[in-house]
Amino acid sequence: MGRTIPGLAVVRHLTDIWRFQVLPARDKSIVFYSEGPAYWVHLQPVIQSLTEDHGVTLCYLSSHADDPGLATNNPRIKAFCIGEGALRSSLFKSLRADVVVMTMPDLGQFRVKRSVHPVHYVHVFHSIVSTHMVYRKGAFDYFDSLFLVGPHQRAEVRRTEELGGLRAKNLVEHGYGRLDSIMHNVERGGSKLPTAGPKRILYAPSWGGFGAPEPLQSHGEALTARLLEAGFHLTVRSHPMSQITSRPYLDAFAARFRHHPLFVYEEDVGEEVSLHQSHLMISDWSGAAFDFAYGLERPVLFMDIPRKINNPDYEELGLAPLEEMVRGEIGRIMPPAATGDMVAAAGQMIAETDLYAAAIRQSRARNVFNIGESGKRGAEHILELRRRAAAETGSGFE
Repeated sequence: MGRTIPGLAVVRHLTDIWRFQVLPARDKSIVFYSEGPAYWVHLQPVIQSLTEDHGVTLCYLSSHADDPGLATNNPRIKAFCIGEGALRSSLFKSLRADVVVMTMPDLGQFRVKRSVHPVHYVHVFHSIVSTHMVYRKGAFDYFDSLFLVGPHQRAEVRRTEELGGLRAKNLVEHGYGRLDSIMHNVERGGSKLPTAGPKRILYAPSWGGFGAPEPLQSHGEALTARLLEAGFHLTVRSHPMSQITSRPYLDAFAARFRHHPLFVYEEDVGEEVSLHQSHLMISDWSGAAFDFAYGLERPVLFMDIPRKINNPDYEELGLAPLEEMVRGEIGRIMPPAATGDMVAAAGQMIAETDLYAAAIRQSRARNVFNIGESGKRGAEHILELRRRAAAETGSGFE
């Protein structure tokens, strides 16, 4: 897709913001916000249930023109591209709605603030991981409701509230839409592994963070070369934030290997084809590892690199993050320097996939709510939240 000319983009954003503002109140009582294309897959199951099961009309705001949620052709989804920066900040500050749903954390802490009008804010998690280590401190303090993936997040949130003297939020046993989508595709027969040719590996490293070393840059090039030499078909999927903060490096990395017949470089994290067609994933602390293992019941080889810590006070909760506790249940952990051993381990783990499957199913059942039904449950709760909000404010949106 070609780059949008900045001036034309601003005109579109201003036009779409105006179109949103003049909508009848009943059409914007429920508003979804997406930072960009990577987040549609997490919001789509709830939106689909609201529009198809309940006949609800809602608004979908996105900061990026290539967001799939802007092009659904669903007449019940009023879609608007609002951009970022000052325009987005101004819109959110004056937003009128009963319920706003978003996957973006840090509401109220940076550029996106709560509206001056009564609005109920819902956070939908875009990863199975814990809330207190990889997210900034206070990332969820300004939300009214959290749609939880699993019981680990409930324990973390309640402990955070207790330690900080915070108001108790409405915690909803939601689940994880991305997982449901993957498992649904498996049930439909869309997850057939290639029966011929080399074994396939998906390498999905995490994002290092602003100013932090990129895991792919620090540890991935040597491993990529060794896996290709060993005859594996390798897809390398970069993290969406890495694509923003480390673009020159990623371009150079892709250029180094792009001519190898067994190498594929991928940037669309919502794309499921490579996920379904891979025998094994290699990752580190990325939440994508849980999407793969829990969704496909296939193992993950974890590179044992320093964990990404965005909240240096996370240990005060006295709760180990989920991503620390279950890595040994769904795969193996190995030091990144042992590239030769990792290549051998990859082959062995692929051969023993069936041995991992039972443990992965047990781990999934313990750690994820409402498997297969998160969209339905989320929609029901949003409708109830809208009913309550409308009754409290007299908005008339319902």
